[in-house]
Amino acid sequence: MVRSSVTRASSRFKRLISAACSATSDLARGDFENCAFQVYSDLVLTPSRSATSLTGTIRLGLYDQSSANPDAHIHDAIATFDKVAPRVKIELSFDTLTALENGVFGGKLDLAVVPVFLPNTALKIERLYAETMRLYCGKGHEMFGQDTANIAPHEILSSHKYAGYAFNSPNMQAGNRLNLIRAANVKDEEALALLVQSGRYIGFLADHYAENSGGQERYWPLFPTRLSYDVQFAAIYRQQPAPDRKTSTFLDCLLRAHDSARS
Repeated sequence: MVRSSVTRASSRFKRLISAACSATSDLARGDFENCAFQVYSDLVLTPSRSATSLTGTIRLGLYDQSSANPDAHIHDAIATFDKVAPRVKIELSFDTLTALENGVFGGKLDLAVVPVFLPNTALKIERLYAETMRLYCGKGHEMFGQDTANIAPHEILSSHKYAGYAFNSPNMQAGNRLNLIRAANVKDEEALALLVQSGRYIGFLADHYAENSGGQERYWPLFPTRLSYDVQFAAIYRQQPAPDRKTSTFLDCLLRAHDSARS
């Protein structure tokens, strides 16, 4: 009897601390309505009632081509979030890895989905899905259609123009490992794919992008079993101040959407 009472008291105390942390986060942004509601909902209302009564705006950031990956179930998370928090307005933007990390760290974004690469230790990460990147050339390129199984990559790659990201990223890291010198700089995968498609450049593209944009009729993989790398994608958000209820609710939708897809 004593143990159960202590357990219930501990649970109520944890809920109070959680409510206070989220309310403080709301106050820091001047979101007084959600601040008051946060404490009330966490201590009085049921979770479903709490979520559906949320208001305000949640600011989300996504990395390049996140919507095109079949393993990315961000759209499912958005659909669920809209059902449980229909009064919350969503602000959604795409940007570079550095810009998204800075946006979350500086408080301009509540949450972002980015590739995990030298993560900022001040940010919390929750892994969601992955994608595989391979080196491609486009139709019209002299390597298009060739079997590269018996060719050494270092013997020929330097003689072809390489297009890659001009900022610190898994793409830049892969190019550096192969000593590839960029003949063209890009900021997103759409621009990179266009250069590869021209038949004049080689570059790393996500498998799902190449497959869904014409497959091997337009993009030919070079050294597919040797020159590839995987990129893990994760949700990032600030540890301090603690995420408000809107952000916590959306994060829960994200995690549930990707957990369901894996099961």
